[in-house]
Parts: sequence; C-alpha cells; structure tokens
Amino acid sequence: MPKNVFTDPEGTVRLVIPNNPLPVPPGIPSGAPAAAEAQADWIQEVFGARSVGDLVVDSVSPTDAGSTVRLRQEIDSIPVYGATVAQSLAANGSLISASGELSQQTQGKYPAGATTPPAEVSATALRTLAEQTKTPTDQFAVFATVAMWYDPKLADRDALADRDAAASVAVPGYKVELRRGGTEGKEPGTWVVFVDANNTGRVLDSWSDAERRDRVACDANRTRADIDSPRDPAVCGTPPGVRPTG
Repeated sequence: MPKNVFTDPEGTVRLVIPNNPLPVPPGIPSGAPAAAEAQADWIQEVFGARSVGDLVVDSVSPTDAGSTVRLRQEIDSIPVYGATVAQSLAANGSLISASGELSQQTQGKYPAGATTPPAEVSATALRTLAEQTKTPTDQFAVFATVAMWYDPKLADRDALADRDAAASVAVPGYKVELRRGGTEGKEPGTWVVFVDANNTGRVLDSWSDAERRDRVACDANRTRADIDSPRDPAVCGTPPGVRPTG
C-alpha cells in the first residue's frame, strides 16, 4: 500500500501516513477500538515489530474529525514500557496516520510464576536510590511495583545519552515507583527503578522525575502526557530528527 514512512536517524519507524486513508477491513464491527485493532497486525509489521507481542487498545480520544486510538505493546500479556502507537482515525474508522515506537526484539522470559514482583524487588530499588542519593532508605516509600518489559531504546529520556545507538530489545523487568518526602536539605521527588526480573539484585535503569522529558500527546485536546505511565508515551507528528523514507 502506498505510504509515507518517517524514521529516526537509526532507521526506526516513528510515523506512517498512508497516501490515502486505509479503510477498515470488511466484517469489522463499527467503532474506533475495533477499527484500530483491525489494523494492529499491519501496524506491527510497518513499525518493525512483527510477531513481537501484541497491540491492545489502551485509550480512545474523540477528535473533531474522528478519534485517536492509542495501542500499547504487550508481550505475553505484560506491557512494554514506552511501547505505544497512536492511530489517527477518520469518522468512518479509516486510518489516517500512525505514530509511535515499538520494541522490535525480545531477550529472555519471566521466571515461571514470577510475573508478580517478589519482595526483594522493592528492597533492591530502595537500596539503589539510597546509594545514588546518599539518603537513608526510610526516606523513600514504594507506591507501585509491576511486571513490565524494559527496552532501553524506548526509555526515551535525556539521561540516556546513547539512546539512539541502543538496540531495540525488550528484557523482562519490574518497574518500581518510589517517592521521597521533603526533608531538610532534600527536595521531594519521585523515582522509577527497573529491576531485572531474572536477577532481582540487579538494576537495569533508574531515573528521577527531574530527569524526565515533558512531552505532549497528540490527542484531541493536546493534553500533557503522564510521563510516569508506561501507556502514555507516543511520538506525535514528525519528531525532531525524523526523516521520510518514501
């Protein structure tokens, strides 16, 4: 199908615009979620993630001309951090454009029966932050721990200097979110720590909210994205450094 494909400098697809809106396949029930799901296999192939998990509907936002449907990538029913594609649909469900980024490979699997994070995951996250911030562990509180695939290419933050050089490979991890209250000489803040699911004493990555990059989601009202949610990050429009491939 004729289309314009835009990639980043490493050749990763970030935006696809069909020359003509891609119609909903015959026999698909009416409604934006069904229309978006019907294009999921095509989206995965174009974005280089064929057979790497599944795309499932995460949110639907009405627009003046139709709707924006955000799909998240899941592998074995576990989400991949930062792996989303936003479909812009016409009122009749036809696909106008798709933007985002998906993990293109996986490495490893979750231990049997270990999709629920074990207790030592929080302990590893607390110990890591205490060492990084020179703050006692009792100054931090864990408020969310969940199984989530981690792909350094999709971390998409300024602190990851070699992001564009990183391979898009998702590995099993646990995402831990922590808060620290304001104390004398210490500002309050929130942190994310990814712990290796196959070695719960090893940290894959960590960052604070101060290191995160604000982004605006390309939904109807252009509301600010929830940068602490794995389901919100998506590339909108033509990002800097993205080029057409024809």
